[in-house]
Amino acid sequence: MAATTDTQMALAADDKFIRRLAALFNLEAQVVIAEATNTPNHPIRRQLAQACITNGSGVAQQFALTIALSTNLMAANTTYDFIQLAVVTDAGDPAIRSEIVTLWNGLAGV
Repeated sequence: MAATTDTQMALAADDKFIRRLAALFNLEAQVVIAEATNTPNHPIRRQLAQACITNGSGVAQQFALTIALSTNLMAANTTYDFIQLAVVTDAGDPAIRSEIVTLWNGLAGV
């Protein structure tokens, strides 16, 4: 089923999706922390990275709707699985992480 704002709002509120986002944010945070200090906007980017490491679930919850409404996730199929009792998307980790990378500066407030 093609994603709609309704399906994506449900996805953004799903605990399993939040945990998945926290893990993906953490992976990208490690990349940002390791980047050269002369990278444009590094101090602001690093603040978000530190928040992802120290409060990953909070960051994931804060930005879940933004990620769920992003291009790659809107293009994916999002459904409700009655066996798992969860909203599921067929967007893979690379597609989700790509959105995190693309949106990082905006999420960081750059």
